[in-house]
Amino acid sequence: MTQTVYLKLRRKINIQKGQPIYLHDVADVTAAELSFKKLAKLIVLETKKDTSETYVLVDQLDMIELMKKTLPNAALEMLGASATLVELRDAEKKGSLPLFLFVWSLLFVGAGLTIMYFHEDVSMKETQITMVQMMTGKEIEHPYWFQVPYSFGLGLGMILFFNHVFKKKFTEEPSPLDVEIYNYEQSLEDYIVDQERKKRSKND
Repeated sequence: MTQTVYLKLRRKINIQKGQPIYLHDVADVTAAELSFKKLAKLIVLETKKDTSETYVLVDQLDMIELMKKTLPNAALEMLGASATLVELRDAEKKGSLPLFLFVWSLLFVGAGLTIMYFHEDVSMKETQITMVQMMTGKEIEHPYWFQVPYSFGLGLGMILFFNHVFKKKFTEEPSPLDVEIYNYEQSLEDYIVDQERKKRSKND
């Protein structure tokens, strides 16, 4: 009786350089009677620690060839993505506090200057003076009682809009930034997969 093995490839995984890529890393495996542990420990690809490559592609043809060698009598059903993009990463390094403070300061100053340049470009100060004059009937050169709450409200509005305070989220709903990052990563992965396939076709 022919045993059916179902493989569902993942879109992308991260593997440290020098570690082997196992079947359970790149795909979800379902087989009624075969040993899952035996299938999961199958090595799909070996990686070198000193490799200069950043990405490796594992596509459905690789999986079909592997399963034919391992289980020649099994019927293979491929599901999910057409290929798994494997990102090869170097060994993790400890974070540097000075580097973190430098990057944080750079982003903080850059964001502050961006907001100030925008306000100057749209004449925000004159607009606020005019608004205060309309509400009170007096022209005040520095309406701090209006500008200070506006500044706090601007920061609070940004936090609520992006739904983030560091890693903490207020709701499960994705922010516009999350959606844009997701779309960017999807497009980037599709592009890299196409480029890796072109490299393979040239090498073949």
